[in-house]
Amino acid sequence: MEQQYSGRGHVSKLGERLGDADFRESFTTDPSQALSDAGIDEQALPDGVVDALRNCQPEELAAVAKVRSALAEAGVAPSDSGEVV
Repeated sequence: MEQQYSGRGHVSKLGERLGDADFRESFTTDPSQALSDAGIDEQALPDGVVDALRNCQPEELAAVAKVRSALAEAGVAPSDSGEVV
């Protein structure tokens, strides 16, 4: 069963999905469809997030995913509640 995400949870889910090469490829072709297929509500994402990623190549999206992962490992990534953990 797919987990439902709301608000910040959609940001977290997007961050997770950017780690997947197939998602990145799909996102570069049709961002809105890729988000929908991943169960991410584009309207729940903060203003500008999709626009900032829309013109990125898959390699650039992979770099974003690496930064997210590094921040999480360092304990400074935002949690779904919005607090830095």
